[in-house]
Amino acid sequence: MQLALDGLDRLVAALEERGPLPSLEAARLLFASRSVPAGLASTLIAEVCAGDSRVVCTGAIVALAGGLDPLL
Repeated sequence: MQLALDGLDRLVAALEERGPLPSLEAARLLFASRSVPAGLASTLIAEVCAGDSRVVCTGAIVALAGGLDPLL
């Protein structure tokens, strides 16, 4: 559980620094992996971020809650 929270903290820090990220890039950051299939990345990111109010997953984009550009 702590490992998941640490990973989400790293993801939130990256989102604060870089802004919204594609799910694939977010999954690579969160799971510290160079190779994650795109479909699996979207599924994993959605599941991991579902319980965290700081992060929102919309389609193939991960962003800070309240910080997603509606034109994306």
